[in-house]
Amino acid sequence: MLFPVASGESAAAPAAFAVQGWQDQRAHDSETILLVEDSDDVRALAAEQLTALGYIVIPAGSGEEALTIDVLP
Repeated sequence: MLFPVASGESAAAPAAFAVQGWQDQRAHDSETILLVEDSDDVRALAAEQLTALGYIVIPAGSGEEALTIDVLP
């Protein structure tokens, strides 16, 4: 996920990025994402959004922590 730097002006989100379009393209429950983010707030938000899209999310707070996670059965 890339978050653009906000400018001083307020702009509306592009129509192609509307939430309803994303809901129609829900992921299958078998798709898993290893989410690595050092900011607790950003990690929680990203995990919430990805889970809402139907992904299984495995969060990690750092690269080192991510390397210790065993994602294979």
